Amino acid sequence: MGLSEQLYRKIFVDEKKVLNDYEFSRAIRESVDSKRPLNQVLIEHAYLSPRQYLQLLADHFQVPPSDLKVGTIDEDVMRKIPEDFANKNLTVAFGMESDAIKVALDDPSNKEVIDQLGQMLQSRIAPYVASEYSIRRALVLYSGDLTQRIKQIVVKIEDKPPAEENTSSQTVELLTAIIETAVLVDSSDVHIEPYESEVIVRFRIDGLLRTIATVPKRMEPSIVARLKVLSELKVDQTRLPQDGRFTQIIKGQEVNFRISTIPTLWGEKIVLRVLPREAHLFDIHNLGLLENDLKIIKNYLKMPHGMILVTGPTGSGKTTTLYACLQEIGNDRIDLVNINTIEDPVEYTMPRINQIQTQAEIDLTFASGLRALLRQDPDIIMVGEIRDEETADFAIRSALVGRLVLSSLHTNDATSTIIRLMDMKIEPYLISSTLSLVITQRLARRLCPYCRRQYKPDNKVINELKRNHDFDNNLARLKSSKQLEESYTDNMKFYEAVGCKRCNGQGYSGRIGLYEILAISENLQTAINNREDNNKIREIALSEGMKTMFNDGLIKVFKGEIDLPELIRVAYS
Repeated sequence: MGLSEQLYRKIFVDEKKVLNDYEFSRAIRESVDSKRPLNQVLIEHAYLSPRQYLQLLADHFQVPPSDLKVGTIDEDVMRKIPEDFANKNLTVAFGMESDAIKVALDDPSNKEVIDQLGQMLQSRIAPYVASEYSIRRALVLYSGDLTQRIKQIVVKIEDKPPAEENTSSQTVELLTAIIETAVLVDSSDVHIEPYESEVIVRFRIDGLLRTIATVPKRMEPSIVARLKVLSELKVDQTRLPQDGRFTQIIKGQEVNFRISTIPTLWGEKIVLRVLPREAHLFDIHNLGLLENDLKIIKNYLKMPHGMILVTGPTGSGKTTTLYACLQEIGNDRIDLVNINTIEDPVEYTMPRINQIQTQAEIDLTFASGLRALLRQDPDIIMVGEIRDEETADFAIRSALVGRLVLSSLHTNDATSTIIRLMDMKIEPYLISSTLSLVITQRLARRLCPYCRRQYKPDNKVINELKRNHDFDNNLARLKSSKQLEESYTDNMKFYEAVGCKRCNGQGYSGRIGLYEILAISENLQTAINNREDNNKIREIALSEGMKTMFNDGLIKVFKGEIDLPELIRVAYS
């Protein structure tokens, strides 16, 4: 069903004025030509994050918004509404609110549907607004455990004798189920791993791999061939790694997939990176930053020049943070600035940002691309990663001549970023005069808010924290920073994972960033110019109030966002 063009025009053009008539008409034409949902095109043309788009709808309908994440839906409540009615009217019951049932609709102004729901459920209805895509995604839960569909297809394949099977149709059915399920359960990667007598399918969810299905070995050639055809890779090339990408429409939403193949002893292993077009992660408010850190980053993003570096190990969410920063800049002044990126690869496309894909075979590298970009009158440049001395030199000099440069680097903590740049033969005076802010991060699994359990740590736990993680000093630093109310630390309580239906028995749901934010002060500039070592630079940063990653994680432990074992696994004291 979805909202009508007239209603979209009323909200976006007449009421909220985020688009004019010409821009709205152009969005409609693009939606028709590209066969993409109108709401998705409107988000891009208005340069809105999905969160902002949903908030516009919530303001218009004067009801709360809901993103309907799969793990937040109470399936027992959901099934109170018959599946046929829910599908026909694009509505999902997802929880209870005192004496009312919370129901998400794409059009909460539809009184007829709300009245029917009230009579059907014999209860008061608390309407929420949700996007059409999130509702359609949630409706899939009516079919039960999402991974069961894959297992049922595998059983059907195993039961049919090879002589009778139609390998092509079975492959399409199996891969469609794998791809759709990966998107719906928010998997970041799909691993298809061949072994001697079987093929294992695993999803990376919340940073950890989970085995989803075991596929008969005889299906391997057709699975690999099908994915190569989708990605326009060479089907007959099996001895060398290949990289590609393809796009699928999942529940009305365009999703990009990046594919990597590599030969192994028992066949070609394939990894699919799932890249939803919805880009709901590119909202700086959704990264898990504490309020004070968020304020610092926003202030530095408003600077006309300088360098902001996001650092951390592989898989720590650096690219997501960079995109979120670009989105934040665009929200404020997309019409006033020229934003350019050079990436390897371009993982997500962003509206009204000039994105360049490096191509080593024609010598389009980070360094050569940066050199060319400086002749394109840029205001903001995002370099996907600083990998070598040449790229580091060009990035620093781009910031020196009045550009705001954002990039990523592999370092373990914020202060060692400075030493890493020196190791790349960047002169200290260049670092001190251009580097503005360092954001170091890692990702921790977030506790499921529905089943987490509070407990008071015993003396054994406290003593271990004191012995191995300098707990007393960390606690004192938290109190002095005033980023945590004293009630948390005085009446010390932690939370632990339990497991429930909503988190699939895992005890965790999603991930949250742990951060270390280093703003370059005058004292630090002096230390850099004097070539001080990392210990001295860190000492100065801590004395000026820098919060360590362990401190940041400890705050999130007290607040019940992560548990203690996850903090110790991810961060360092």
